[in-house]
Amino acid sequence: METQDKFAQADALRELAKAQLEEGNVEAAEKYVDEIEHLQSLAEKEADLENRLVKAQTAERTPRNKVPVASTDVAENALNEKRSDGNYRGHVDADYKPAGYNKSLPAMSQVSWIQEKMGQNLKDEAAFQTATFSKWFTAKSQDAFFRESSADERKAMEQGTDAEGGYFVPEEFIDQNVLIRGTLGGNIQPACSVFNVNSKDGYIPTTASVVMANLAEEGAYTGVEQTPTIGQIAFSIDKFSGLTRVSDELLDNSVPNLPGVLSEIFAQAWGRLQDTMITGGNGTGKYMGIVGGTDYAGDATQFYTMANATSIVAADITGGFYSVPGQYREADDFRWIFPSAILALIASIGSAAAGVHAIDSLVNAPDEFLMGRRVVANDQTGSGLGATITSTEKVGVAGNMKQYYIFNRAGFSISRNDSLYQGNGQVGFFANVRSDGQFVRDGFKILRAA
Repeated sequence: METQDKFAQADALRELAKAQLEEGNVEAAEKYVDEIEHLQSLAEKEADLENRLVKAQTAERTPRNKVPVASTDVAENALNEKRSDGNYRGHVDADYKPAGYNKSLPAMSQVSWIQEKMGQNLKDEAAFQTATFSKWFTAKSQDAFFRESSADERKAMEQGTDAEGGYFVPEEFIDQNVLIRGTLGGNIQPACSVFNVNSKDGYIPTTASVVMANLAEEGAYTGVEQTPTIGQIAFSIDKFSGLTRVSDELLDNSVPNLPGVLSEIFAQAWGRLQDTMITGGNGTGKYMGIVGGTDYAGDATQFYTMANATSIVAADITGGFYSVPGQYREADDFRWIFPSAILALIASIGSAAAGVHAIDSLVNAPDEFLMGRRVVANDQTGSGLGATITSTEKVGVAGNMKQYYIFNRAGFSISRNDSLYQGNGQVGFFANVRSDGQFVRDGFKILRAA
């Protein structure tokens, strides 16, 4: 019996109970009331379970790591002040678009704090777009999807001018990408300064300091007169893409989280590429690399020359650390970046002699810190760092990763190609992300063999 049928039967029994009660048949009326209460209890439980199932199907997964946002985004978020009743304007305005709403992106691809505050109509639109995206993702083909889809579903999958051939991935998958990128692919990116931008290119300002000097009472100032030097770091967004293929059988089976699985694959690949470009990029279709490129002003990172041409010693670690200017040696932001092969050599420092030792014994795990600063392994091909120590080889980076700036264009897009691998019974999926990376060279030193 359907839930509504139970409610209808309870209504009918209620009339019978009233009639028996009016005739003075108390026991008969009591039996009807007991049955009514039983039916209502079952119907209410079923209705509650149905609501919970709907909620579970549409619930947004809350990520453990959020995308860092630029200070401008924080300021825009602050404009969305709560009302006196504790609600945001979206509580009373169903079409409300909070400050920071990106008009070039669909509702489902707005950042999480925007989705939280936008009006109910936009929230419903985001849920519908997400469901439509999943339906498109697992359809037998694009043609089949558009043949069977409703007008609203086709509208939800229309491409805007910013998509350039791809469909925007729902917000929940973007959040998941950050988590995967930080743990399985990108070990360096979480330590960098990350800005989410809406434009293709732009600038962020830089400010240099002034010099103070002694000023005797009633005397003239004898120091050098300076005004703060104002500059800028330019960024220009580049497009990076990946390609994978999925069998027709896997799509037919409609794995519930297939979009999430493919997002993880693309996220891992993007994280590995970021690790490579942050150190080894040359600025040509890539980030500017600390080792392989120049900083925003066109200056290359300076070297710290190690003591030997074929080995590394404890003095190289202490010397490399103190070669970075003091203002950049903060514990939270400083990182050592080495290939694992060089970290193995560092772990063996002093292992057979008295004095400084990198590890106490082979029983203990190697320390994650050098000079009290966290160590990051970068084993990506093209990182610009050598895995063996030879004369003048660059083997590591020491510096303040907050002086490396990553500019992420909002939106992570996936497009589908049914014909590329049709002969193999597979469907191709492309992922596109737009980003750029720049740095300030004063915050880093490259450890180079003698």
